[in-house]
Amino acid sequence: MQLPGAEFGAFRWGYTVDPPLPGLTAKPLITRDLLPLGSPAAMDLLYALDDRAQANTLDPGAIAPLARLFGADTIFVSNDMAFERFRTPRPELTNAVFAARPRGLAEPTPFGQPVANMPVLEMLDETALADARVGQPVPPVQLVSVGDPTAMVRAASRVVVVSGSGDGIVDSAAAGLVEGSEAIIYAADLRSGDRIEDADLVIATDSNRDRAHQWRGTQDVVGFTETGGPGTDVLQPDTADQRLPVFADDAVSHQTTAAVDGLQVRATSYGEPFAYRPEDRAAMAVDGDPATAWLVADRFNPIGQRIEVTGDLATLSLLQSQQPGASRMISAVRLDFDNAAGQAVELGNASLNGAGQPIDVPAGATFVGITITAVADRPDATDPGPSAVGFAELGLGSHEEVVTLPTDTAAVAATTPLAIVLTRLRTDPLNRWRSDPEPRIIREFTTGADRDFAAQLTLRLDGRASDDVLNQLAGTVTAVSNRRLTGDPQSTAVHAIDGDAATAWTSPFSNIVGSTLMIPLDSSIPLSSLVITQPVDQRHSTISRVDIGIGGVTTAVDVSPPDGLGRSTVNFPAATGSVLTLTIEDVVARTTVDRRYAETTVLPVAIQEIE
Repeated sequence: MQLPGAEFGAFRWGYTVDPPLPGLTAKPLITRDLLPLGSPAAMDLLYALDDRAQANTLDPGAIAPLARLFGADTIFVSNDMAFERFRTPRPELTNAVFAARPRGLAEPTPFGQPVANMPVLEMLDETALADARVGQPVPPVQLVSVGDPTAMVRAASRVVVVSGSGDGIVDSAAAGLVEGSEAIIYAADLRSGDRIEDADLVIATDSNRDRAHQWRGTQDVVGFTETGGPGTDVLQPDTADQRLPVFADDAVSHQTTAAVDGLQVRATSYGEPFAYRPEDRAAMAVDGDPATAWLVADRFNPIGQRIEVTGDLATLSLLQSQQPGASRMISAVRLDFDNAAGQAVELGNASLNGAGQPIDVPAGATFVGITITAVADRPDATDPGPSAVGFAELGLGSHEEVVTLPTDTAAVAATTPLAIVLTRLRTDPLNRWRSDPEPRIIREFTTGADRDFAAQLTLRLDGRASDDVLNQLAGTVTAVSNRRLTGDPQSTAVHAIDGDAATAWTSPFSNIVGSTLMIPLDSSIPLSSLVITQPVDQRHSTISRVDIGIGGVTTAVDVSPPDGLGRSTVNFPAATGSVLTLTIEDVVARTTVDRRYAETTVLPVAIQEIE
């Protein structure tokens, strides 16, 4: 089994177009291809595993059990891929996964002299700046043996019934419920004479989601969870949506579905045209959280895009998305109600802040369609391209989106062992173009009898948590910043005052001006100068002007070019106070080309030390 898979043969040593491994090995091989070239259930399981490897969200504990299920005794790891060409995983991160010896896997056997896998054009992104493993030598190829492998054709004495799809098996393997030697039967495949009570274990999962699937690449391949049944929940047909029918009978009882409590919310589209970003779905405009939003037409024309709501419309207030540095805003919409004539509305500054711009709702209206008719540039833009637009809130209150598990195992008797496996959909925190599709996990499921469950939780540090939250987790009260390098908990403000030049506070890409550090002071000691140490390299922009605030007095100060050690001395009128506020007002920009949109993007600044 090749993991991560590769659809094309793009290597540091050459481009073979098709992957060469099938022609080099005499052993049966399973790997990712452009399209699912096998039985639907097997391909669904393979892509469930590999999609997570591609997105850096795979739990390594699932690898060995899945290899056994496929009858694979060896994992083939190709670290010599030209990973930037098709945005496949960085080899250093994959190498680290297998070097850590996940459960059930042997020590990797390397082939070839370890070398640094360096792109032809330097690929500077959050991962490259935040992860010290990037750029380290790795073996070109590794083979990893699977412990206790199974034959491709085999008999099993233990039967496990899974309600869900391949994603559910991957999650169950990560939870230690599946080892790969069992006979696994999907609940959707049970025949009329099968007795689910005879299973050694029944696992109910929140997989087999009713959602879109595209096959254009390895990234952003699945859409948001829909309400179930035939058709789709988007108002505008999407020809890229080619869902893989895993089961002959894909009734709603076999699907995981989602519905917004008290409302029906749909939109023509969401995210960007050539990728699925379920975190931008229409439901995010009615969840009561201004930090989430229905977003549409990223790097595309949003005119004509529409969101529709059916339900209680006693109030309506349009608050636009709160993306920092967005380059566009909606300037006009058309409103269509079920009981009144349509009306054109211009959106102004009131729609950008607070509770949004209030809208008069006709009495008794239970439906509204909001169509974007005009957009305008925003003067404070830092996004290098045409940003997505949309609404963070529609002023309809807070409506939870509830995800409901399949009901095909709801009648399992109390005497049959039952496990419930729930997984929050998430993304790589260092991927600034994505965010977690599920900020919270809200599930509903039914069991056929009262049961006592033992809970097993997997907790992960949120790389995008605020500086203040991360300080609390560390048990300290210290410096904080209003923003930092996206997804990197090692770029917080405390790293600018820790006395270690090897660490640093780092700003986001592009959205640099306005970044602020707040540092506690001894209010009894006057302060009139600072020494700021910045990296001396080509991977960061350089700070050239700051605002210094102490005791309510703010002074704008030019920052001289760093010396050979990266140090600049900043002088200002002496002041006392309990907090020093340092705000970046201007930079000497260095740029890189972003690999997602091929846009020129300003590199972050970093402060290694403030003395």
